[in-house]
Amino acid sequence: MTQRRRSRNPFRLLRDRLAEIERNSATRPGGRWRRANEYALLFSLPVAIVLGYLFDDLDVTVEREQNVMFRIGREGIDGPVIVVRHDPEYDQQPWAMTLPLGTVMVETRLIRRGWPVASVVERPAPRLVMTLILAPDRRIALADRAGVVAIESETGVSLDGVREAVIDTLEGATSLANLASAIRRNETTTTRSWGASIAAGGATWLLLFVVSTIAIRTAQLTAWMHARLRRRRVVRRLRAGRCPDCLYDLHLERFPKRCPECGRRIWS
Repeated sequence: MTQRRRSRNPFRLLRDRLAEIERNSATRPGGRWRRANEYALLFSLPVAIVLGYLFDDLDVTVEREQNVMFRIGREGIDGPVIVVRHDPEYDQQPWAMTLPLGTVMVETRLIRRGWPVASVVERPAPRLVMTLILAPDRRIALADRAGVVAIESETGVSLDGVREAVIDTLEGATSLANLASAIRRNETTTTRSWGASIAAGGATWLLLFVVSTIAIRTAQLTAWMHARLRRRRVVRRLRAGRCPDCLYDLHLERFPKRCPECGRRIWS
């Protein structure tokens, strides 16, 4: 006897699974509530996959690392930009220029995205973040032209040529040339961990199934309590000799099959 080949069509597999759930619900105890649980287990998987892709846009952590610091200044108002590498541990040392402007930090970032497990890691290009002496509470990314123009108008300090001077200084140092090339490329590297993606999808699937099961059981308990209260109300009204629906007095009727007023079945 030839064995029937199992279809790989996902829509046909879904249809066969739904039909199997309907068949099993007719023979297994639990009825519609068990069927609802099996539906929840089946349909929470595609929902978890969709949510997994949506959760990739969530920032879980942003790690910043400050690689190297420079002091920036000029010898005159219109003089060229002077860049001097500086160690933050020796912050009390005098500045090596006549007109100090501020400090520039080469900052690299590592952005982890995804929930509940970070599955996507982004490595943006390094940033040149400057802090002016006249505005010590402000940090300006030198690549942000709008921010540079705003701080120039506030402080009256010109930052023309600062970014290029810092990059040229980085290229001049053998150990820092890779940072300079990364800043010029301005590329973001994105890597995905499929193991973490599968783990996040599984956790989301489990969470959705648990939440849906709690909701189904709550609805089942509510329906059971409602049916129990309704049954008690019907028994109490019948014992009082009245119709359970319209409260018609049935004392004058002898074993009535239906209520003469509303037609509700009383005795089978």
